[in-house]
Amino acid sequence: MQQDIFSVLGLKFNPFSVATDSGGYYYTDATKRILEELWHGIETRKGFLVLMGEVGVGKTSLSLQLLARLKKEEIPFAWVFNTALNKIELFQVLAKDFGFPVKKSLSSLQDQFYQSFLKYYKENKNCVIVIDEAHNLSGECLEALRMLSNLEWEGQKLVQILLIGQPELKLFLDQPRMRQVRSRISIFLELPHLTREELKGYIDFKLANAESQFRITRQAINLLWNATKGNLRLVNLVMERSLYALFVANESTISRKIIKIAIEDVAIYQVDISRQLSQFRRKKRLMVLTSILVLLMCTTFFPLWELPEKGDVNLPSYLFYKLQEGLDSSGPIVYGKIVRQGEPAPGSKSASQVMEPAKDQDAIEREWIEFLQPWGVEELMPYLQQAKKYACVDLLRRHLPSGLQLLELDHIPGHRRLNWSALNWSKYVPDGPVWIVIWRPMIMVKEFCYRAKGPEITILQTLLRKLGYHTGRVDGIAGKKTWVAISDFQRDCGLPVTGYPDHITLFWLEQRGAK
Repeated sequence: MQQDIFSVLGLKFNPFSVATDSGGYYYTDATKRILEELWHGIETRKGFLVLMGEVGVGKTSLSLQLLARLKKEEIPFAWVFNTALNKIELFQVLAKDFGFPVKKSLSSLQDQFYQSFLKYYKENKNCVIVIDEAHNLSGECLEALRMLSNLEWEGQKLVQILLIGQPELKLFLDQPRMRQVRSRISIFLELPHLTREELKGYIDFKLANAESQFRITRQAINLLWNATKGNLRLVNLVMERSLYALFVANESTISRKIIKIAIEDVAIYQVDISRQLSQFRRKKRLMVLTSILVLLMCTTFFPLWELPEKGDVNLPSYLFYKLQEGLDSSGPIVYGKIVRQGEPAPGSKSASQVMEPAKDQDAIEREWIEFLQPWGVEELMPYLQQAKKYACVDLLRRHLPSGLQLLELDHIPGHRRLNWSALNWSKYVPDGPVWIVIWRPMIMVKEFCYRAKGPEITILQTLLRKLGYHTGRVDGIAGKKTWVAISDFQRDCGLPVTGYPDHITLFWLEQRGAK
């Protein structure tokens, strides 16, 4: 039945399944930075690493991205996700994951680990242990892992240990008896919740992956964020339920009404959402009450309800009445007069007077063809129209030919165009990026981590040096100076400072380098 509903909605699959999925991962600036820092810690053999985050923020999903990279790089690793073990059981699970013979005594297991890790080291290979749900580990298990982290050869750690857990892990490590373990931790990271803007991007990304043509309104995003505070697990629960609400209501837009229905349904058994909603309602009531008190003080000097205007009502009485009704007035109030929804306020211009006259269809079509024509993709016009209709640029992005990128920018370069075309998207979709840009990049940096090598890194360093940011050698190897150069460039361009050469960073780097 569940799959039937998603099929009827035109979805390839459930985009908001609560089950952890390594595919279709949505990267944020924070997750990119965390993955690169963890990889750097593993590559440079830092020993003990910790990733902490609240329940449901996506720690396991992020760890699966790291494990996929370890597998791709053929780095031996063990992944423990059941931590209700004693120290001998823990070592036996680790031995089994690494493919070692499973011994019965702790001392023989430790000796086996040392000999095996040393063998890998002499083959120029690293070894990694990833412990999920580490907050459930006992003190003796953490102490046993500390002993493993002491295994060294020629001043290098033979195994890197990543602990992933909830905030309780930090509280446990902060205890005096855990000071020896705590002193071994060289990298301590925290995975944050999604921001409001990241939440919008996440939902658009998930819907686009399932080939959905639904769009979610900004009001719905705001309500969803107030209820979940960007917690991925809660977001997925509400969004999955909102798809059922869409199905029942036979609507095509995920509106505030649809999200409200889904939230109220989920809040029955999710205490976190109930708590967030209660806090939000209390704040809302406090704000309204404060506004009323301010109005009452003002009316002592400016009695608004006495203005000689037809249809006036007693403003304070009306506000108190609506407060008792549940703080949900029928429309905005202007000069003591009730203004019904969709009716212009007294003395204000109508929507048609305020908004600029809409361009005729021919002019719009010419502008859109000029945007698509340089790339010979005029046949993508229907997808551009769908992207406008559903306010989701991913509907166009997914159909671009290989080698082209679609960027969302707040502003565009003022100089001559170099391998890009732009469309002022805010003319057509106010609730989105100002510009969308189709761009054919000169370089594509598919993987960027500490000590990564390749000709694309050489070109990257050359551009950064040309602009005065890279002071190191142009050797095609991503090192600390390359990271610093990218970060400085991003900072000067007003971009998120991640040290990672994402598509938008590369775009601005090419354009500024071409001046």
